[in-house]
Amino acid sequence: MRKNNLSDRLNKILLLTSDVLLLLASIMIANLLYFNSPTMWISLREITFIVPISILLVTIVFFYFLDLYADWIRRSISKFVINIILSLLLSSALTLVVFSLLQIQNIPSIAVCLTLIFQLILIIGSRVLYWSLLKYYKGQKNMLIIGSGSKHDGELVYKVLNHNKGWFIIQNFIPVYKEINLIDNIQDTDIVLLCPSLSYTEKSEIISQCSSRGIEVMVIPELTDLFILESNPQQIDDTFVLSIKPVEITSIQRHLKRAFDLLISSFIIVLCSPIFLVLFIIIPLTSKGPALYKQERLGENENPYHIYKFRSMVEEAERLTGPALAIDNDPRITRVGRWIRSTRMDELPQLFNIIKGDMSLVGPRPERAFFINQFRNDIPNYSYRMSVKPGLTGLAQTLSNYTTSVEDKLRYDVFYIKNYSLSLDLKILIQTLSVMLQRNQAEGIKNLDKDLEDKLKNVLDQKDVEAITQTR
Repeated sequence: MRKNNLSDRLNKILLLTSDVLLLLASIMIANLLYFNSPTMWISLREITFIVPISILLVTIVFFYFLDLYADWIRRSISKFVINIILSLLLSSALTLVVFSLLQIQNIPSIAVCLTLIFQLILIIGSRVLYWSLLKYYKGQKNMLIIGSGSKHDGELVYKVLNHNKGWFIIQNFIPVYKEINLIDNIQDTDIVLLCPSLSYTEKSEIISQCSSRGIEVMVIPELTDLFILESNPQQIDDTFVLSIKPVEITSIQRHLKRAFDLLISSFIIVLCSPIFLVLFIIIPLTSKGPALYKQERLGENENPYHIYKFRSMVEEAERLTGPALAIDNDPRITRVGRWIRSTRMDELPQLFNIIKGDMSLVGPRPERAFFINQFRNDIPNYSYRMSVKPGLTGLAQTLSNYTTSVEDKLRYDVFYIKNYSLSLDLKILIQTLSVMLQRNQAEGIKNLDKDLEDKLKNVLDQKDVEAITQTR
């Protein structure tokens, strides 16, 4: 553990040092081209000598909030590139705003734009090289997947197959009901992925066997495992225990969160007022019905309230079907609705729910009582997510897709509640901008069965495919 932590810290220091040097180089190249002097901004009098430092600090802060110093292993390079572009655009825009407010006129906008261009070239180039080296040296890991042979196991195999190419090679899938010697099967394996359908005893035995042979094990955590993550080691007499304390958002945190919600929501409403106006006109013109609709949801402590959204479906979409989640290529979604859903603009009216106090900017996704009752019957501790106000955005919305299972989204919600802080809220808000640029995350629930079966046939035996794609 200590070795991994040290390696992680060294990687972050390396990335940070590289970013600082490349950002400074971008500023110097832009100065050289525009002012014929690589240190022109530094030599200028008045307040402008702090311009390079300010640009550096602001850019590094955006890099941090968009997870550019997180672990890059087994992640998509496209998401990182989008986050780099967004970080640099935000920092450049903020720089121009500050220049305007401070009336700094001896540094023209064209010089800032030149700096941005060279930043994009140098930072993206260095990060793509870094990611490629990581993938070359730490990719292509042989993976053995062990499960019970349920349909949910098949969906997990499907996710591995769809994961960023080049990181995992599925060696085999072993259902535990087969009489197979585990030790023989893990000899040439780099990673063992355990499906959540396995029992605690089965997981413990496999983890023990793998640990003794230096093989990495990947486990999908139960909710209780997430609570243990933040536990404190203690001792009762000579017995080692873990103390799991209840999560409590302090009164000061609640007041700070409320003030943050009011300030940012009011700012976004003013900033997006032209978008509100355009959508109020376009939606009724392109499909029958009003621009807005309201629907009852359950909020903090299951208190009901009415949520406001821009209408993205045909009027009375659930009149014949009753409450139903959206699916991929849902015929109920209008042409304009498809676009505003993919960019999350249909959520904008919820800003007024935040002003009213029904919601927060960041929190678990608000849900209807109909679905909550269903989920609560199937998933233990589902109600835990309603111990805080629902949010316009949240950790589950930024790290998962619309098609992500309820169980997986609940894991993100619990992790957010357990690790709440104002800085985490700010980080999630900034990452939401990145999500809005990646439209695939807002797609409806997909029917995986046919595509799943075709992909599984290339990896598994026909018997295993049948066992997985049909509920046993």
